[in-house]
Amino acid sequence: MKKTIIAGLLAAAANVASAGTVLVVVSDQDKLDLKDGKVMQTGFFLNELMEPVQAFIAAGHTVVFATPSGKAPSADQKSDDVNFWGGNDKARQESKALLATLKLTNKTASPAISLAQVKKIGYDKFDAVFVPGGHIPMQDLLKDKSLGELLTNFHNNHKITGLTCHGTIALLSAIPDARGYVGKLEAGQRPQASQWIYAGYKMTAFTNEEEEQAKGFSTAAT
Repeated sequence: MKKTIIAGLLAAAANVASAGTVLVVVSDQDKLDLKDGKVMQTGFFLNELMEPVQAFIAAGHTVVFATPSGKAPSADQKSDDVNFWGGNDKARQESKALLATLKLTNKTASPAISLAQVKKIGYDKFDAVFVPGGHIPMQDLLKDKSLGELLTNFHNNHKITGLTCHGTIALLSAIPDARGYVGKLEAGQRPQASQWIYAGYKMTAFTNEEEEQAKGFSTAAT
């Protein structure tokens, strides 16, 4: 992740009132179904989750983790590469140490709660929401109805919504019929996102060209 993204997230976090609560939403899946029928083992990207979380904590905020079902999320093992920290192994080790301390990926002791629990607690108890990258948001978050409801509430109440890399696809969940929309995309159609709260917004996301470059990087790394 580029340091400019981290700086932007930290700046956004600084705008939240002191002792604010940041909700971090992560997929609880660990496999991505591919177009050719293959399945790719994946998860959240370590640096794309942990560097922002470190920034939120450093800014004095409370971080609450949530997944659609409340199950522990999984990290993409390919993301445990010092290159994603700009070659800074100390920073990589600090991220991994914090992840271990939080026990986020621990299948029996993870602090992650479900999106249903988040709703029960009350969206008003959270000051900002953040969705990290990694390929896994493309498996479930893009069409999760509960996430769409949460994002819509945050949007309507002008709360900070932050996403990085592939995490931006989670915004599709705010389409009223997100599952139907995604189904049409998977069928090769180009549907219109009707009544989408983010229609007309300009945003950046991981491009197809970058995906091809990443394939080359993965091949070289192995």
